Amino acid sequence: MSQGVAVELARNEKVALFVGAHPDDIEIGAGATVARLAAQDWTVWLLILTSEQDEDIAQTRKLEALGAAQVLGVARDRVMFADFSDASLTCDGASVEQVRRLLGVHGVDPDVVFTHTYADSHKDHREANEITRATFRRRPILGFGVVNSLTRSKVHQSAFQPRIYVDVTETYGLKKHALHSHVTQKNRIDTARIDALYAEYGSSIGAEYSESFDLLIQEDSSPGRVRLALELNHSSFHKFWSTVLDNRELVIIHAAPVYRAKREGRWQSDKDREGISLLYRTFNELWEGRLPLADLSCKTSGVEAYLENEDILLSGGAVSNSITREYFNHFDGVRYVIDYTMPDYTDIRIRDRLSEESIRADYEAHQRLGTINVIRDVGILTVMPSPVNRQRAIIGCMGIHGFGTLGCFRYLTDPVLLRELVAEVDLPLAGLGYQVLIDYDIRNELPMIRPGSFHSFES
Repeated sequence: MSQGVAVELARNEKVALFVGAHPDDIEIGAGATVARLAAQDWTVWLLILTSEQDEDIAQTRKLEALGAAQVLGVARDRVMFADFSDASLTCDGASVEQVRRLLGVHGVDPDVVFTHTYADSHKDHREANEITRATFRRRPILGFGVVNSLTRSKVHQSAFQPRIYVDVTETYGLKKHALHSHVTQKNRIDTARIDALYAEYGSSIGAEYSESFDLLIQEDSSPGRVRLALELNHSSFHKFWSTVLDNRELVIIHAAPVYRAKREGRWQSDKDREGISLLYRTFNELWEGRLPLADLSCKTSGVEAYLENEDILLSGGAVSNSITREYFNHFDGVRYVIDYTMPDYTDIRIRDRLSEESIRADYEAHQRLGTINVIRDVGILTVMPSPVNRQRAIIGCMGIHGFGTLGCFRYLTDPVLLRELVAEVDLPLAGLGYQVLIDYDIRNELPMIRPGSFHSFES
């Protein structure tokens, strides 16, 4: 092999490091993910931070850990032991330097690091999290839970909030086999609770078993490494929303009714509220942790200030949402906007700023009743860093009518539709904005991306 090819292979190598406080922790919290990555094109390393004070027990547990690693597909020479004292693990300058020295000896430079979540009642587990964060300041870190000490409560601010869900149905048997390697711990490893937890996480993504992780994107983490971490996610809902929101609040600024003496037809005008309710329900079902949604009218006094400090979802087009009309429609780079004719807000349409094309809904006249019904609406779905504060995001669900707005909300909540959207959007946003048109077939209640409408732009 030529030197150039070898360098290219090394450059393309994907390296994962799993850090556990004790010899069985990695298997309990992430063993099936270890096996999954090891079976794919990842180079996987394991680091065990503590050893028992009794030398004989310590040696026995190391041998158990090596045997478990082999079951998961990790070679013995890729298992490292830091040999800190069990029950007295501490994150300080000395421990961090020792870990860095050990990694340097083995030449380990991971792209993605897995370790204990900080939402844990075991001190060693929290210290392992602190050591890992201090050691790897420019890496995405995925935190796993150990079932008997995991803190889970939607009302607790520091509870476990998983954002990465890995479908481990095919490798879960290897995880259980690896746990059986820890013979000295057979009376302490509660396999029934472990199975129940990961079956519960699996059910949330339509799988038999899933291991789940919270996500910390550290300062200056490269977009390429963050993307590697996100690609592990089999939950399209969490893949999208965790990178847009992290653990921040999303402020929904919704439309307000507008009086129009003349309307094209008579149909329900509350479909955007239906979309907002759908978003609330979906977050309540799938988002562990506090519900990250707040809801304000565009007519709320001082609502413009939220644009500077919060992640914003604009619901409704320029006719009924004044923030959409007065701010969003004037942002640079935005291709699609809702336009209309005055007086009286007639001929509501989407205007394509690039082609100057006007895109309208489809209507059908009901001669007997003398009414006009909308049968196909169009919405603009936008995801972009906020031009007002680039550390925050703006999401737009803006239909010509409420049906188009609802279609956008459907794409932000339905796992199948959201998977289609995530395949188009390059996450994390990294300075780019995205827009796509959503056609909504009202008779069949079917939203779909309009072919050729996807638009990305520097934001």
